[in-house]
Amino acid sequence: EQGVGAGGRRLSVSPAVYRDNSLSKGGLAKEKGCVVRGRPFKKQPNVNCRIESFGYTLMEFSETKRKWVEEIGFDGLFSLIGKGLTRNLCYWLMTRVDVPNRIFISVDGKEFPLTKVQVHWVMGLPIGPNVLPKGDENGSLKEDLGRLWSKYSSKAPSGAAGISRKTVVDVLLSDDVSEKDFKECFVMLALMDVLCPTTCHRMSSKLLPYVCYAVRARQYDWCSLVLEHLFHSIQNFAKRFYPDGYAKGCGGCTIFLAVLYLDKLKRQPTQWGVFPRLKAWSKKEMNKARACDELPSGDYGKLGVVDVAYGENHPLDCRTQCQVFGQAIFSPL
Repeated sequence: EQGVGAGGRRLSVSPAVYRDNSLSKGGLAKEKGCVVRGRPFKKQPNVNCRIESFGYTLMEFSETKRKWVEEIGFDGLFSLIGKGLTRNLCYWLMTRVDVPNRIFISVDGKEFPLTKVQVHWVMGLPIGPNVLPKGDENGSLKEDLGRLWSKYSSKAPSGAAGISRKTVVDVLLSDDVSEKDFKECFVMLALMDVLCPTTCHRMSSKLLPYVCYAVRARQYDWCSLVLEHLFHSIQNFAKRFYPDGYAKGCGGCTIFLAVLYLDKLKRQPTQWGVFPRLKAWSKKEMNKARACDELPSGDYGKLGVVDVAYGENHPLDCRTQCQVFGQAIFSPL
């Protein structure tokens, strides 16, 4: 069930393709370890997760605006300031996710379920008791959606209407922005740039309903939203990668996937116990870990991974490990 259908529409990928490398060109590239260098493009792959530009915007916030972000529970995203994405690593990681089973598979065959709790640990996002409704299911958001659209939408030169990133950033950096407007626009930018990014620099109409919950964001589970969008993005990536052996780029919150993987590498962990995990990883540390894990072929997986969960002691963390009578014991973090 792969390939191109009528009108150039990409068909769905068979669940078996994610695991059986003999069934596709992409699988053969994984088997040979040439996922990264096998791309017929000289430039690094496009990655929709725009953490650099998002971080630049956050740097301009006043103390009052930082407090407003903290009030809605999104202050963990301040750890993105000064960060950068390793694009080849993110591209390679997309090929290691088995979407139907929602697991990450390491080069040495270890399998790790991908969960909303991991998103919470890495990104520091609210994981409240309430589920974010999809769209305006019962029409209760009609008034709020109309207000947001009329207030922030504009027409592009092509004639298409939408809420542009520039408009949202201008509101966020305004000196006289109200608290409610700021919180709503911050959630817009976070969704567009980092949490549920797309190739377009305009607010997706499917994401706009979630902005209506910005002021009471702590009451809702944003981690599941991020994870679902990531799986959807990897599924779209797979429709191109497996039949062709390559894809032009990747979407979704790839910074989450990158930090989760780097945290599991078989090496001395970086500031283990720090929450959110974004805070523990500087751009320099990310590049250092990536370089250590890179294979001569250009793919990754040289170091291997350890099976450790957030909230547990890390078996390779020298700070918590003591040697007593030749046996390793671990003290609480």
